Amino acid sequence: SNTLDSSSHGIEGLRITASTETASTVSIGADTAGMRSRINTFISTFNNVQRYIDEQSRITSADGKVTAGVLAGEREVQAWAQTLRRNAFAEVTGLGGAINRLESLGIDFVSGTSELFVKNSATLDTALNTRPDDVAAFFSTSSTGFASRLKASVDQIAGTELNKGLIDNRQTKISATNQNIDDQIAALERQLEQQRELLTSSFIAMENAQATYNNMQSQLTRAFFSDAKK
Repeated sequence: SNTLDSSSHGIEGLRITASTETASTVSIGADTAGMRSRINTFISTFNNVQRYIDEQSRITSADGKVTAGVLAGEREVQAWAQTLRRNAFAEVTGLGGAINRLESLGIDFVSGTSELFVKNSATLDTALNTRPDDVAAFFSTSSTGFASRLKASVDQIAGTELNKGLIDNRQTKISATNQNIDDQIAALERQLEQQRELLTSSFIAMENAQATYNNMQSQLTRAFFSDAKK
């Protein structure tokens, strides 16, 4: 056969099909470019989430005018961002390898922000080239690995198909609060309408009383002047 598998070359999972009878050289190495691309995608996505939360919860002041973001008063949302940051940078225990946190891959937070970046490219490249198994274990270990831990945090916040998350619970609370405010507004409007009707009735009664008083005054005036003339 012109197809070589692990029984021929000893590398599990690798199959090579020869296309010519001449000598060929096959070089096998880690797909560091692919791994680096996925790590960059994770960093970009993580930063987008943190940046959005920061922008929506920021309070700024310019020219004496204070502007508050939509989520400025939502402490729970800010706590979710802190949870993601904490879980992203915490140590993954029980691995046994040299890679047990993002810092081991040369990844750190940008100073003064909630965003990640590759602080030391050489450290990351060395880890991908010389310790690919440790990197894989760090990210992919079932239940306890970095990806599983971060996914659990995201599922808790955003929810899953089976369970509602903290966002849904917060929206439910806000909707209930809004409904309560709407009910209070409706009750106040009813009270104002009743008060308006009462004031209108009182005003009409006052006008009627005034008209009656004026009429009586006119009658008395005519009566007195009529007696005086006699």
